[in-house]
Amino acid sequence: MIFQIINIVVYGTNKEKRSIELKPNCVNVITGQSKTGKSALTHIVDYCLGRKECNVPAGVIRKNVAWYAIKLQTSTGEIFIARKNPDVGKESSEDIYFVRGSDIVLPEAKALVKNANLETLNTLLSQSLGIVDYSHEPKPGQTRKTGNADIGKALFYCFQEQSEVDDQKFLFHRQGEPFIPQSIKDYLPFFLGAITDDYIQGKEELRKLKRKLKVLEGKILENERLRGNNFEQAYALINEAKDVGLIPLSVALPETWQEIGSMLTETLSKNVENEVGDPSETLLNKLFDKQHVLRSKYRAASEELSSYINFKKTSGGYGNELKEQNARLESIGLFSADIEEHTCPLCSSALQVEIPAVGAIKASLALTKHQLEAVTNETPHLDKLIHAAEEACGQIKIEMAEVKTSIISLQKTNERLSAFRDQNARAAMVKGRLSLYLEHMPEGEVDFSSEIKEADMLKQQILKLEEELDDDALAEKISSALSVISSKITTLAQRLGIEHSDSPMRLDLKKLTVVADTEDGPIPMPKMGSGETWVGLHLVTHLSLHNWFVKKSRPVPQFLFLDQPSQAYFPPDASAETVKNETDTGNPDRQSVIKMFQLVVAETHNFQVVITEHADIQEDWFQNLVREKWWDGQTKLIPMDWLEDE
Repeated sequence: MIFQIINIVVYGTNKEKRSIELKPNCVNVITGQSKTGKSALTHIVDYCLGRKECNVPAGVIRKNVAWYAIKLQTSTGEIFIARKNPDVGKESSEDIYFVRGSDIVLPEAKALVKNANLETLNTLLSQSLGIVDYSHEPKPGQTRKTGNADIGKALFYCFQEQSEVDDQKFLFHRQGEPFIPQSIKDYLPFFLGAITDDYIQGKEELRKLKRKLKVLEGKILENERLRGNNFEQAYALINEAKDVGLIPLSVALPETWQEIGSMLTETLSKNVENEVGDPSETLLNKLFDKQHVLRSKYRAASEELSSYINFKKTSGGYGNELKEQNARLESIGLFSADIEEHTCPLCSSALQVEIPAVGAIKASLALTKHQLEAVTNETPHLDKLIHAAEEACGQIKIEMAEVKTSIISLQKTNERLSAFRDQNARAAMVKGRLSLYLEHMPEGEVDFSSEIKEADMLKQQILKLEEELDDDALAEKISSALSVISSKITTLAQRLGIEHSDSPMRLDLKKLTVVADTEDGPIPMPKMGSGETWVGLHLVTHLSLHNWFVKKSRPVPQFLFLDQPSQAYFPPDASAETVKNETDTGNPDRQSVIKMFQLVVAETHNFQVVITEHADIQEDWFQNLVREKWWDGQTKLIPMDWLEDE
């Protein structure tokens, strides 16, 4: 895979063009004074590759440039991209000129006309890079949206602006902007290759299986809902059809699914205009009448049941009193129940004249026994009456519930249909509801065993795929890749003599920084001292990453743009001559800069490094890397003759 820069071009407002040529698969240095436009090159390339905002500084460049452009070498040929300089007061432009071909000749200014927008550019460049359709899905409970891998997310590893190359807090391009750190964390595993094409295909297959299972389970649930335990919904729809005249009021309600299906099919075949009945003769009034009758019957039945229950309670109490009275009369055997009338109840001697009290006691005892026998014999009969009354009340309540369901359904239908002006329209609407119900209604005793079996098979396939795509397995792949890259970072850091490089160093994906694991504990980059250390860690990390990307053929642009990495040694306020002519071989800063550039050259394998520099080392090996020198006060990004009018 090839994706490198051949030319960086600016088109002036005077229709002239200025091109800077670069070489692929090697280090390219552009050296010059301050304020010559070196740092703008990074922003131009970033803008032409789809950055939303144009960060080229305001001033001479923005005033005199009409279009920014780059020419790329890719695996399938060359690509030329020109993007219009934003109008005054604007931060971006959607005017993009895009050409793909071989041996492209840089076009003239007049040929630059819009033929693409920013979205199209992003898509075309992502395709040229070979970025597959990969979407990162946030874990459940996270609020951020699902995103897609594209060239914009790959460019985080391709630029180190002047303010970034020695930053002690942020390691990657644009890491200090909102949401960018999380995007780097989400997509770096993909660009490292831990998320393979097989993993992506497996994720897509898992989504398809889950969608299929959801549809199948919905179908099963809907069929179960439609069948239910009774025909209430079907009856409600039939009563609606009766209300609008689609079904005669005299037709009895069906009792089986087959009968319901036949009735609905026959109803739908009727012509609405010819079958509509009298709107004033509605079923709703009859249902209200029936509801009134049922309520009266229910009140009567409830009262009857209450009277039986109360009578049973009263009879029970009365019976208890009779038993108590009888017991008192027969207590301790004072007299026999069959004593003769002229016999004394106490001594059993014959009496000449009957004592009135004896007869009264005897009569009272006989009456009490008769009444107690009557109460005892009546109790089983009362229990039967109570049971029958309870069943009658229950049956009436069921009928009342069915009538209430139909009334509610008809009332809702009448509300929805009130806007229609004629009965035919109302009937048409009801027919639509009948048709929808019939379409999903099960035909007879439908066997869902095959659907249930298929759903079980899908669940097993989903479970197997989820095990194969397990987060722990992915985490191990990411950890393995980071371990190899971290080992490379440690080796390069030792070659530069970076502080703490005697301890293992690692790239921390969670914190997006480099950490030295010392005997005293981990030391992250922000806690390490000196600009030299921070620049060195930025360089060795990005060189290690790009060598990994190339080795694994990952879809990341094969270039690394470094803006003034020597600034930690040659501060911006150093004079031009001091930087340009630094030849003191004993100067430790000079030796550190030379070591840094030599490391970059040695570790640039099958990718491109572009360095814009304030330093100009006067040695042959360095001068062979230089593509342009902007030291004479005349040569700059914007030619001096473009400024003659100012």
